[in-house]
Amino acid sequence: PADIMVDYARREQRLVNVTSYGSLAVFEPDNGPAQYKIVYHRSDETGRKENNVIQAHATDSIDGLYTKTICVGTVTFSGLYELNAENQNATRRRGSATDTATLGRQAVPFYRLNTFADAEQYNTKMATRRAEWKMRRGAFDSETLEYTVKGHSQNGIFWTPDTCVDLSNTVHGKVGKYYISGTRYTRTLRDGSQTTL
Repeated sequence: PADIMVDYARREQRLVNVTSYGSLAVFEPDNGPAQYKIVYHRSDETGRKENNVIQAHATDSIDGLYTKTICVGTVTFSGLYELNAENQNATRRRGSATDTATLGRQAVPFYRLNTFADAEQYNTKMATRRAEWKMRRGAFDSETLEYTVKGHSQNGIFWTPDTCVDLSNTVHGKVGKYYISGTRYTRTLRDGSQTTL
């Protein structure tokens, strides 16, 4: 059942997670203003006085980054479409997405194509949305940023997963709104309260 739910959520460009109360949540990432702010500047910059990061780690990969993504779907049951003897591709649906249109930036500095099949794309619009999701998800999975900050909250709001943060990290060259996929709270006698995002 979980794999079926994730498949349908992917089709509608939604994420699936478990809440702190144990309930399943199907949601779209919040595109509104971020609740939190992380600042991490180099020691020779004047903005370093605003730093609120104790420790930072960044990992980048091009595994999921493409300049163009193409989704090809084949309708396998003939109840929807008449078989066409003159066109062998009559039941195929194709959708594509480019990095500049979907991500608003160039993903990699060279041409990199990804073509994949998804048999449950019944029309071109669904195939295009699936190609866009594949590109967005690949961009999301291509970088991992981990920050440790002091305390368990910022301005009275607890750090929580499935929210967004305004990031200004000139050390690793990461600036903009980022999604918080998880949090880990710790408290020790030596370091006090800390949160790893």
